[in-house]
Parts: sequence; structure tokens; C-alpha cells
Amino acid sequence: MLALLNWSRLIVVNSDKCFDGWASGDGNSEGRCCCNCKNQVKIVGHPWNKNSAYKSRICDTIGWGCAAQPGTIVFFEKKHGMCEEHDWAVESINNE
Repeated sequence: MLALLNWSRLIVVNSDKCFDGWASGDGNSEGRCCCNCKNQVKIVGHPWNKNSAYKSRICDTIGWGCAAQPGTIVFFEKKHGMCEEHDWAVESINNE
């Protein structure tokens, strides 16, 4: 993790490298992956869904999504991957 001071609040940039979605031998020198991108969201199931692939408890993860484009979520079955919209995940320390 890399800590940065952003005027009045401390933020942490998720600098954990991952090469599961895009291998270093294929040009990923920085370790960018969907799992360390701020656009990745966890997708959970719902018991009312009719398709058995998406029917589950709402606490069960059924996939992962990319919310890089406003108003749209692209569904992925795997947590790891890569695209040109990657942006490092950031967490606020003091919850501002």
C-alpha cells in the first residue's frame, strides 16, 4: 500500500500488484488487474432470480462487474482481468 496526503485527508492507494488477469510477460509491468481497480464491483445473487446461475442468497458472490462506464456494469465471471479503463483503487482512511 502507498499512502498519500491529500490536503485534509489521508488516502491509501491499493498498490498490490496482480498478474493473474494480465501477465507480466504480456506487457503488464505495473501489475494492473481488475482486482486492484477502483471500477470493480462485487455482484451478488438474489433469491427471486429465475436463472439458477444468478439465484442465490444476497450475500453470495456470483460474479464481478466493471463500472468504468457511467450507468453500465460489464459482468465478469472471474475477479481477475484487464482493460484500458483500469484505475488504481483508493481507500479513505478517515472516512470523509
